[in-house]
Amino acid sequence: MRKYFLRIILLFLLLFLFKEKVFADVILLWPPNGFNSPEDKITAEWENTDSSQPYLYKFQFSDSPYFRVTVSTSPKEEIFSHTRTFIKFQLIYWRIAYHPLSTWQNIFQYYSDIGVFAVNKKVSEEEIEEVLEINRKNKIVEEQEEEEEEISSEEDVLIDIEEEKEEEEKSEEVVQPILEEGEIVVQRASYEGSMVETVTLYKQAVENILSPEGFLWNVKSSTGDVLGVKTSNAEDVVCKFDFLKNRYETIYCNIPKLKILKEQHYHFGDEYSLLVEANQKTSFNIQVDEYVCDFHLLKPKTWFKCEKRLVKSNILSVFPNISLRILYDDSKLLPILSFSSQGDHFLLSAGNYKDPKRRVVLIHTYRIVGREFGVLHEEKNSYLLSPKLLNNITNTEKPFSFPFERLIGVTQWYGNTAFQTPHTGIDFGAREENVLAVEKGEIVAKGWDSYFGECNSGGNYLRVKQENGMNTVYFHLAESYVNTGDMVKKGDIIAKSGNSGAWNCQPLGYHLHFETRLNQNMNSHDNPVKYINADWDSVPTLNYKQIPGRLTGENPHPGR
Repeated sequence: MRKYFLRIILLFLLLFLFKEKVFADVILLWPPNGFNSPEDKITAEWENTDSSQPYLYKFQFSDSPYFRVTVSTSPKEEIFSHTRTFIKFQLIYWRIAYHPLSTWQNIFQYYSDIGVFAVNKKVSEEEIEEVLEINRKNKIVEEQEEEEEEISSEEDVLIDIEEEKEEEEKSEEVVQPILEEGEIVVQRASYEGSMVETVTLYKQAVENILSPEGFLWNVKSSTGDVLGVKTSNAEDVVCKFDFLKNRYETIYCNIPKLKILKEQHYHFGDEYSLLVEANQKTSFNIQVDEYVCDFHLLKPKTWFKCEKRLVKSNILSVFPNISLRILYDDSKLLPILSFSSQGDHFLLSAGNYKDPKRRVVLIHTYRIVGREFGVLHEEKNSYLLSPKLLNNITNTEKPFSFPFERLIGVTQWYGNTAFQTPHTGIDFGAREENVLAVEKGEIVAKGWDSYFGECNSGGNYLRVKQENGMNTVYFHLAESYVNTGDMVKKGDIIAKSGNSGAWNCQPLGYHLHFETRLNQNMNSHDNPVKYINADWDSVPTLNYKQIPGRLTGENPHPGR
């Protein structure tokens, strides 16, 4: 009778001392799911059902409901709204991370449901249903975890003290594995000075379990099955963390380094740009070992010091946040003009700078986030680049092709002309001709140009970010066949030339105004003749005898 009484007292004592409960639900109030905001400035609002203690909050948003990338405010006490400006025509997923101020340890452990809204964009029923389904699944998982924690706590406390004492006396020697009906049964044993519990493991894991490094409990590494939860192959573990008392400790992290494939300087005008091609690891597995502190009434040392016991090992597939920076001359941060990736391969262009002989360093950062265990680990590596300098672009090295299927004459050249100072591109006298992509790139802008007002409009336009970091722009289009975000190849038909827009409030004749820019800025324009690989001697100046002013500017064949 006394034994059972002690068990009950100990159970309630441990539950009171070690079981942290948060009786709080953060409810999203505004904007509601599916809201389409006509303005890009949104004030998000939420409430907390627990008013008994102060909380810290963090506003998180992403373009994905899985929050692989989050941007957040700094946590502040008792903040129930947050105002932020968002990009137009974008779908926004958001949630609130929260934690009691009294137990704050730089990690948010609790999250609200996920909400979805948009700025100048309709939210589909499928997108709303996706968020609702994710929230439903999250609630089911949380309820199951709470039930498992309660059962685990009761089992840990309600131990048979007399049997435990007998087992401790038997644990002086290592017990060899015993084969029983296709399984390996490892009994409770002392292994290199550490106590381990009785665990049943499948036969396929024998080689990993009996490795010289020690035991890998509860993991069937051939299948990646971790306590019934399917994960990826456990052999590709690059980082290992221990999780105890709601805190994690990094045991090791050996993320593969970048493999630089190409590094080159490109000379544009009087400046240079950098091109880097490399392979990186974009996904891998991490291992999180969960421990608890054992408390034994007959072991005084456990009264005041934690005796760790492994509960389970979790193999998690992670997609780390990756950031890239280019440091020039040890102090200046070069802007990344373009970035494209496919799988583990990426290509970036950075610039612009004057002296190609200065030090250039690529700073590559991995950020690993394991939400369920509060893991936040960052690995940063620097790579000193030694790019080769390419010669100035000659006719055979020009990167772009002609923007039409045939050679078409010019009505106004680039530079200071009789009509404009400066004229920022070349006007081709094209009437409803197919317009081509001059090189591989991404459509980064599409719309109606009214930068200089309604009376001096570029009309329908497209801007393409090229693979080498430059931008090409097409104005006065009749129509376009691509959308922002589309990837195009050299020679793809992307639009039809027209006469949209106006000049001095007058309608325009049919033509294509084509620009080449060193980057996305309007003032980075340069003469397209330098970059388009064409026989410019065969490209005439149209009607120059009737309109001599058309010969002005940076004409590659002055006088004709």
